[in-house]
Amino acid sequence: PPRPQLSHPLHDMTACVAAPHEPMANFDFTAPAVDSGSWMETVLADHEEGLARWRKERCQSLRREVEHSVSDLSLELASLRELSDSIAAAGRMQEEARRVQAAGEQASAVARDGAAATARRSAVAAAARDRFREVERQRLQELRVEEAQLGAQEAGEAERLPGGKSRLPLFP
Repeated sequence: PPRPQLSHPLHDMTACVAAPHEPMANFDFTAPAVDSGSWMETVLADHEEGLARWRKERCQSLRREVEHSVSDLSLELASLRELSDSIAAAGRMQEEARRVQAAGEQASAVARDGAAATARRSAVAAAARDRFREVERQRLQELRVEEAQLGAQEAGEAERLPGGKSRLPLFP
């Protein structure tokens, strides 16, 4: 049946308590009492046994989880050490590259200086060659002039010498 609507919350609670409950309606109050001590011990023992089993399973599960975590951490630590070694090697390689670059720049500067010195020597040698050629040309010109003078002188002497023979030519 529908419940009447009461205006006060206390009236609602009273109505709930006063209402007949199904389990209580079927309870046999005349039945002999059961030994509650052995029944309670059985319930508590079952509960303790289930609780101990749960604790054991939970501990084993946590142990496996910890072992797995330790294994993962060991792998990560090994990876970090490898990474650290790689970073250190990269730093050494970078330093070596700087030294090689500095040596290369120094060698390049020496090569540039050598090339400049070679160019200067080449220019000096070319200028000296040109001067020597000019001097040679002048000396050859002077020699030809002297030869012509000597030839004219010998021709004048040959006319004066008996037999018309002249001295040996200087340059045949």
